[in-house]
Amino acid sequence: MQIVFHDLSDKPDMLPVVAQWAYDQWWSSDPQKTVEMVVESWKKRVADRGIPLTLVGERDRKPIGMVSLVECDVGMEHRMELSPWVSAVYVLPGYRRQGIGGLLLKAITTRVAAMGIPRVYLYTYDQTEFYKSHGWSLLDREKSGNGIVDILYKNLSFNNGPEFGQ
Repeated sequence: MQIVFHDLSDKPDMLPVVAQWAYDQWWSSDPQKTVEMVVESWKKRVADRGIPLTLVGERDRKPIGMVSLVECDVGMEHRMELSPWVSAVYVLPGYRRQGIGGLLLKAITTRVAAMGIPRVYLYTYDQTEFYKSHGWSLLDREKSGNGIVDILYKNLSFNNGPEFGQ
């Protein structure tokens, strides 16, 4: 399984694709949101190589998944002491349960470690066991507007995976 990871800033033509994935997965039920709003809010991820950033995984030159890094994830504004956040972990349905989610996590944590950041966070409503199986640890559990969320963290080493762009 050969997956190639690209920084969205290197492949800006993928912005509409990943914004559509994000909209469909997380925001389509919000009548206040549109795909165009997601595209607009994600344009900074194309503008530079800092945070925020999005990595897109491709197989056979077809985008099949993404993962992002943001200073503060949506809904976690009250946890500003925790930063940065891994967010928008997404794999196309036809490619799930093939290890791609784990590869996306490895790609983003490798990239973050290369930036000299020692720890990252994420939150999930229902995928805690998946993240734990990839080395994440539970930090906290709290009520959210949509239920109970688990906040997880991962301490990063500075030699923890495949080279970025491989």
